Amino acid sequence: MKKIRLSLFAALAMCAAAVVGMAASAKDAVVTFAKETAVKAHEAVTGFMFSQGLMLGVITSNRKDAQHTARGPMSYSHFDDAAVPAAISLLPGFKPRYVCVENATDRIKYEWYDGMAKTDCIMTIANGTRTLDTGSKLSVDITDGFQPTITVAAAQVLQNKQFRAYAF
Repeated sequence: MKKIRLSLFAALAMCAAAVVGMAASAKDAVVTFAKETAVKAHEAVTGFMFSQGLMLGVITSNRKDAQHTARGPMSYSHFDDAAVPAAISLLPGFKPRYVCVENATDRIKYEWYDGMAKTDCIMTIANGTRTLDTGSKLSVDITDGFQPTITVAAAQVLQNKQFRAYAF
């Protein structure tokens, strides 16, 4: 009788261990599903916002795309009160599809879209006039996919001006 109890106890212990193992696997599957669903939702919302010309500044997480390249978004604020301000260089850590640098003080916006030359941008001034700038005011160098660089020329970075940059 004692031997049967021990065998029964061992069988119950093995069943309990199997249930715990299955629960852990189920938990991992649920977590993976939740992460994938969140990424898909993020992509859908970001894509819609981008297609509508809207900035999405509240998402703070990065995701991985099919090529395992981190994708934004990135935001940056800069106020330069130096007597002779230098160029602004940003390393977003991902290959951006869209970059916007704005001189918030003077309401001048520089926008670069994936596919444009690295030294070209669309410049919008305070009265709404938009022009294609080819003079390197904003440079987005994505040739090095591991360390892209966003640069605002020193001539554009004036003393006591508030700059904001967004990329995704």
